[in-house]
Amino acid sequence: SSCRSNSSCSILCISMKTKWVLPLIFAIQTAAGPVRNLVSGGGWKIVKGKGKCSITIEHGVENPCAVSPHYPGRTPAETSCEIDLGKKTNWVSLHGRSEQWFDYLTISGKRYSGIMSGGVKTTGNIKWTSDFWMETSTGWKICKSKKPALRILESAKAKHMRLLKAAKERALRRAKAMRLRRARILAARKKKWAAARKAARIRAAKKAAAKRAAAKRAAAKRAA
Repeated sequence: SSCRSNSSCSILCISMKTKWVLPLIFAIQTAAGPVRNLVSGGGWKIVKGKGKCSITIEHGVENPCAVSPHYPGRTPAETSCEIDLGKKTNWVSLHGRSEQWFDYLTISGKRYSGIMSGGVKTTGNIKWTSDFWMETSTGWKICKSKKPALRILESAKAKHMRLLKAAKERALRRAKAMRLRRARILAARKKKWAAARKAARIRAAKKAAAKRAAAKRAAAKRAA
């Protein structure tokens, strides 16, 4: 309040603010450093393809992420990089997408392409490579994560094997249904044939009885 009433004090307050407060804020911001487009951060490091893939620590140094070039924009063609996750990362979560079958993220020796989602256990470095063709419009993002409760992501090979197994099971069910249908048809025919044979035997027995009766009547008539 004294500074407001005294012009010299006001000048002194403005001078102190300019001299101490603003430089302090600038120093804090400078010390924080950038959080995107990094070569290393949070224990992760781009060991190959620097300037293509990059590290981001926008979620904190305890939760580093790696992103494709220009993420979340279109990924350029013919790019590759390799990411060292350090010793403290055992699981990562995947986000975004790549060109199915042609552009791969290789994690723990397995290739992932297409829609990226879910958690993956990691061993060793992660590698990215894209071919010469037009890329998808979203790119990908990998972040450090904890072990997921359920396995969400499915590799292309696992999906192929699951669909193949399901197709075989459907074929077996159809074959079994066909066998049962044929068995029912055959059983019905056998029953019909048995009934027809029984009816034929009854008719033959009646006919034979009628012949014997006729023969007896004829013999009786001759005897009379």
